[in-house]
Amino acid sequence: MKKEVKIALQKLGYTKIISIKELSGGSVHYIYKIHDLSHGHAIVKWRGPKTKHSLGMIILQNEISYEIAGLTFFASQNEVSIPKPYIADVASGILVMSSIVDNGVDLKMWIDKNGMIAIDLVFEILNSIEKLLIFSKSNMASSTIGKKNDRFDNLFTTRFKFQDVFVVEELKEKLLMDLEHRCFILGGLSFKNIIYNGNKYGFCDLETFCYGHPAFDIGYYLGHVLLHLIAENKDYNSFFNRVAFFLSHSKLITLSHERDLVEIIILTILYRLDHPSVLYEFKGKRTMKKLRSKLNSLLSVGHLPDFNSLKNSLSQKAVFC
Repeated sequence: MKKEVKIALQKLGYTKIISIKELSGGSVHYIYKIHDLSHGHAIVKWRGPKTKHSLGMIILQNEISYEIAGLTFFASQNEVSIPKPYIADVASGILVMSSIVDNGVDLKMWIDKNGMIAIDLVFEILNSIEKLLIFSKSNMASSTIGKKNDRFDNLFTTRFKFQDVFVVEELKEKLLMDLEHRCFILGGLSFKNIIYNGNKYGFCDLETFCYGHPAFDIGYYLGHVLLHLIAENKDYNSFFNRVAFFLSHSKLITLSHERDLVEIIILTILYRLDHPSVLYEFKGKRTMKKLRSKLNSLLSVGHLPDFNSLKNSLSQKAVFC
């Protein structure tokens, strides 16, 4: 893979590369950090060969151009580390960005090696996501990016296309109609899109940047956190207590969005279980089957899931015994 990346980079003028390190890899794209004698350090995102239809996933159209738009949009804020776009070649599926987080790797890779991160860091990252969304909401008027619904619609149905159609469509339409809270969003930040070195972190993958609803970004991230806790058989009490604290103090999301967040969290976990492009090893042979059954029951017609019902359904005894 590295050889192919170097060839693509040479066409963009990066001809003196002396090092290349993989920061994140997956079924859809790879992220590298390079050092070029002429251009210095940079982050490179490359869509590898034969990945467009991996795992039956539908890739959003024009993702590179939208990612550049997203990186540029957030460039003027200075609270959260996000790379600035340098140069791209759509034909070869490559994007070169400024370097962030020295000696970092994606958070999923870091956790696999070192264990689950502290709950304080989990919610520090969540607060950073909220800061970006608040920045987005405050700067919507000055943006020249089109506020279209098609990308969010596509993103939502692509991520959750194998789940209950009624639940997915109802939730999507509810979020689309909530014009008061809508803004530009990251479009699904997971642990694979966060670069971390044990001290600092930054966000590096905005290919699903779109005009959407902040509840999607927050719920999608929290879904990955909860999935990690379940996979490692960790206690959930602190997680749910901190989520309640976050909701009570959030400047963007209110308690009225609780059901929306819970449904997005559930749908996100089911999405990862049904399409394990990022694999999770569970402690317990029957866990995945039980977990899927518990979550689907919460989404069944007539249920109005909240954080208490989710917490009770996911008790250690219910999932692991």
